Amino acid sequence: MNPLESYGYVTRKIVRIGTLILVAVVLSAGWLQMNGNDGKVRVTMKENGTSVTLHPGDILEVALPATLGTGYSWKVANSAANVLKAQGEPAAGAAGSSAQAGQSENQVFLFNTLAKGTGQLELQYLRPWEKDRKPAKTFSLTVKVE
Repeated sequence: MNPLESYGYVTRKIVRIGTLILVAVVLSAGWLQMNGNDGKVRVTMKENGTSVTLHPGDILEVALPATLGTGYSWKVANSAANVLKAQGEPAAGAAGSSAQAGQSENQVFLFNTLAKGTGQLELQYLRPWEKDRKPAKTFSLTVKVE
């Protein structure tokens, strides 16, 4: 084999290996997009009164500001039960970088999609023992599962 034939052979091998690597990267990116964190949709108070579109298998995360030390907390008033199911109780965490007494926190609710359709999710910010008072705040979101 002369040096020119050898050079062509090596070049073809490099092109083939490069092509295989490129295909592997593209396939991996597609898999990550389908199976990565894209299945979680986060909404905050900014989305109050709007709508969100989800897909079967998605998780809806609702993060709302609360000052739990005052007795107020968010409660689900309408769960959009035809399209969503709550994942247990809400979690609470500092809204900023570090927690301090009396500081606003985020109450985080997680919901799994159940079925295709449209439902209305509503949460109310209230003190549970004040039965006859209107909520201090409400959060509503139209949820579409397609």
